[in-house]
Amino acid sequence: MSKFLIRSSESHPEQAAELIGNVKKKYGLVPSLPGVLSESPVAAEANLSLGDALRRSQFTPTDRRVVWFT
Repeated sequence: MSKFLIRSSESHPEQAAELIGNVKKKYGLVPSLPGVLSESPVAAEANLSLGDALRRSQFTPTDRRVVWFT
């Protein structure tokens, strides 16, 4: 079984620096999922874009979380 490394704002890969900086600025910290996904900045950006799109949707907050985490 693979183990995922959860990166902090100090230990992320260089190519994810801007993305992680934006996440930290937006949330005040680096949540676990963007920390893990920072290994692949494209995947992290896609996940964050989905979250932004869901916030603009007409889904309820609970529905947004279900869709985002699924």
